[in-house]
Amino acid sequence: MGKQAKVTGEVQQIEQSDDGSEVILLAITKDSDADALTNAIYATYTPKSNNESRILENDIITLYGTLGGIEDYATIVTGK
Repeated sequence: MGKQAKVTGEVQQIEQSDDGSEVILLAITKDSDADALTNAIYATYTPKSNNESRILENDIITLYGTLGGIEDYATIVTGK
């Protein structure tokens, strides 16, 4: 906690918060037996401006930030 980190992964889920920030669920580990990413992390991100490109599900992104600890996060499974 409190250490700097850099992680790259695939956006599994992204939601807008009321305060303008975004909550990102990012899968960061490739499963060796399948073409799937697992071991997700939860991150909050605040865009610097309204002109910034949107982050979308399935995007591959790199996050730089400060580790803040463990969070509980519930996802909703859809029939996609």
